[in-house]
Amino acid sequence: MTPEKLNQPLPGQFHVPAYVYLTIPLALLAIPLEMTLPRFPGQIGFILMLLPALMAAFEGGFRPALVAGLAGALGLAGAAWFVQWTVHEGWIGFIAAVLPVAWGVALVGCATWLGRCLDIVRQRADVLQSQCDQHERSIYQLYKDSAEIVVSNEREKQRRLQEDAQRVDLSRLLLNIQHLGRELCGNLQMKAVVQLVTEAAAKLLKSPNPRLFIIDEQARELVDHTPGCTGVRLPLDVGMLGWAAKHGQIITAEDISKNHTLANLREQDGTHWHACAPMRFGQKVLGVLGIETVESRGQEFDRLLYIVANFAAVAVNNGRVYEQARESARRDGLTGLFNHATFQSQLAEILSEASEAGGTVSIVLSDVDHFKQFNDRYGHQAGDYVLGSVGELWTRLIPQRAFAARYGGEEFVCVFAETDVDTATQHAEALRFAIENAELEFDGNPLRVTASFGVAAFPVHAKDQAALIREADAAMYKAKRDGRNRVCNAPAQSGDVKPVAPKLETTHTG
Repeated sequence: MTPEKLNQPLPGQFHVPAYVYLTIPLALLAIPLEMTLPRFPGQIGFILMLLPALMAAFEGGFRPALVAGLAGALGLAGAAWFVQWTVHEGWIGFIAAVLPVAWGVALVGCATWLGRCLDIVRQRADVLQSQCDQHERSIYQLYKDSAEIVVSNEREKQRRLQEDAQRVDLSRLLLNIQHLGRELCGNLQMKAVVQLVTEAAAKLLKSPNPRLFIIDEQARELVDHTPGCTGVRLPLDVGMLGWAAKHGQIITAEDISKNHTLANLREQDGTHWHACAPMRFGQKVLGVLGIETVESRGQEFDRLLYIVANFAAVAVNNGRVYEQARESARRDGLTGLFNHATFQSQLAEILSEASEAGGTVSIVLSDVDHFKQFNDRYGHQAGDYVLGSVGELWTRLIPQRAFAARYGGEEFVCVFAETDVDTATQHAEALRFAIENAELEFDGNPLRVTASFGVAAFPVHAKDQAALIREADAAMYKAKRDGRNRVCNAPAQSGDVKPVAPKLETTHTG
């Protein structure tokens, strides 16, 4: 047990310093010393008793030192009494009795003074220690507060950096969307629209391979218009693509994993789609935007997919309207064939290609015989009916690579690329035969319609576009002069135009 614990009094008990008990053996030791050394009465006891008093002062302060000093003084007094009792009275007894008492008083004074000084030192030391502890706690609190401030500042810095990054991403996103809208408004051709939509979807949705499907309403199929995948056709009511087209809603792989009723859609798809978004224009679904994979799916993925799909729907609708308007501008409204302006531009391109490749181009020019009589006898509606019926026969009988147009009035023309004059003549004869034998009726009146044909070829009959048309026109009027309802070829060299005898057994092979 440590001295500090020995000196601590128990509650309700008087504390006696442990060093007090040393005074008893020291007093017993002082008696023989004082008897053998009569010249030093009390000094020896004082020195012996001073040791525990000093130890008590250093260990406990004023009170323990006082108790130890008193105990030591009592021991000196006891030693003096014993010496006086054993020694004869006289000056030696007096000295033996008085001097130890004086040394005892000095002992008490030294012990109490030293204890008091040590108490003052301890008090000041305690104050200093308390102040040091307080400063240490203050320093620790400051350190803790500074650390929290540093962490808070770092968090605030990171938050601001994230906000700045989000603002930059949002600005970039808005610029990309603005650029997409501007580009889609400036490009109305379907091929350019599809290219822009797929590029924008790849950039905004972080998808390397978006695919754009447009609905073919007649075939009830989804036609892939993605560059590089053009022509792929899928059933309209199958898989995730079909579900998005049918319900007009976005569907994702996550939706399928959460809804077991949609699990069979994955099995129906040949492609594992990450998301499919319908391209809705109003209440009508024009197609579906399919996303196979994404590099990183952010919080705004669904919203961006919705925006891109809506942009695509508007662009596809505009592209369709543009293509329809363009096609209507190129075609004759009554017969459905191409109009005169389109014929001239297409013929120029075909002749240019043939001239570079050294090929042959033939044209057939036709005029409905006695067309004015239909208008005069049955009215202009009957004339329109005749022109429409003849145009339908031209559309049905000419080869797929041929190019037919309404030249003007009751005149029709057809361009046969990479076709010699003999083959073109056979096609003209088949048209003539079909028109002559067509069973036409208007308001209960049977109509007999015939037509005259002129055939010319490049470069056999002419070296340029205007001359080629002129030669075919001359051959057609030759057929009219020779009795109508026939086919005439332009001469290869100067001379008369020779008529071609009708071949009623000729059938169309195109």
